[in-house]
Amino acid sequence: AVVSTQSTGVPLNLSRELLQESVIINKIKSVITGKMLAFLNRQSKRDPIKFEKFYREFGRFIRIGLVTTESTTEQEDLARLLRFESSAEDAGVMVSLDQYIERAKEDQKQVYYLCAPSREVALSSPYYESLSDAGYEVLLTYNKEDDVAMF
Repeated sequence: AVVSTQSTGVPLNLSRELLQESVIINKIKSVITGKMLAFLNRQSKRDPIKFEKFYREFGRFIRIGLVTTESTTEQEDLARLLRFESSAEDAGVMVSLDQYIERAKEDQKQVYYLCAPSREVALSSPYYESLSDAGYEVLLTYNKEDDVAMF
């Protein structure tokens, strides 16, 4: 995308303070961010395998964006992009939160996840055992950003 600086009201001298305070710059940021998130969400549905490869490489930035944005709309859009391993899938297969929710028990009100250094450690956890015995699918997270993003 190209943003023209010839529009009236777009300052040519861009200091950090001006970028943070400019209504026009904030509007441009909001529109570009919204279009990018919409594009990524379309791609995640259109080509899940290609998106998973993208997520494995750049998912950290999606999680950081989820935690740092103040916009609830952006948080919701970013949450749709999150991918996790699941106890209901083979190792290495990732699922979205939407897929997890679709498969959840009818009376289930929570998202169950377990943060551990590896799948083996997570599946041998007594916490996982109690959830598994109750028939719940558990999302498996392996890094700090996942743990923070789940809150």
